[in-house]
Amino acid sequence: MIKLTFDTNCIINLLDYKSESAISVDELAEIIRYGLEGDVNIAITTRVDSDVSKDKDQDRKSEILKRISMFPTIGTVARLDTSKFDSGDVSAGEKYHALEEELKKIIFPGLKSDDSHYSNKINDIDHLIGHKINQRDIFVTDDQQILKKAETLKSSVGIEVMDPKKVLEHINLQANQVVLAQEFSEKFGEYKEIVIAATTGSIDGA
Repeated sequence: MIKLTFDTNCIINLLDYKSESAISVDELAEIIRYGLEGDVNIAITTRVDSDVSKDKDQDRKSEILKRISMFPTIGTVARLDTSKFDSGDVSAGEKYHALEEELKKIIFPGLKSDDSHYSNKINDIDHLIGHKINQRDIFVTDDQQILKKAETLKSSVGIEVMDPKKVLEHINLQANQVVLAQEFSEKFGEYKEIVIAATTGSIDGA
């Protein structure tokens, strides 16, 4: 089963689909349908809660925070100013620190703590760390800053990143391959029976 990790922008686009800025809504809804049918596994990281909590629209924030509870949540690297007690976040060991530094170098080269969007960018890094340490298959995002580094992320740290449209195409392709394999298996079984019957002389009229 394909294990997908949704970025925060996908969650917001899906749950606040009436927004003029929402994109990939149809694709995300179709991916969710696959998830509900048990064909894919969908999860979010603990940083979705952190990202949504920064929303200045209090009504939207409250509604989305309530709705994200429907998604299974995976932990990422623990941070004193962000992680909640018993959230599933893990202590940052040397291995995770090296991964964090490599991700920063790939996506946000030269990132400094006085960057006005520093906390948001660190959350982006933490999403990817959580995805990686939980050994999931595809990180789903509409973040162009991440998507344009997709090839480097795959070759350097082994993280597969796709936008919702490509993810849906990938799922459909996998589903078609399963159907074709099943059809081949059935046809092969019939062919095998015919061959056995022919070689043993048990076909009618033989």
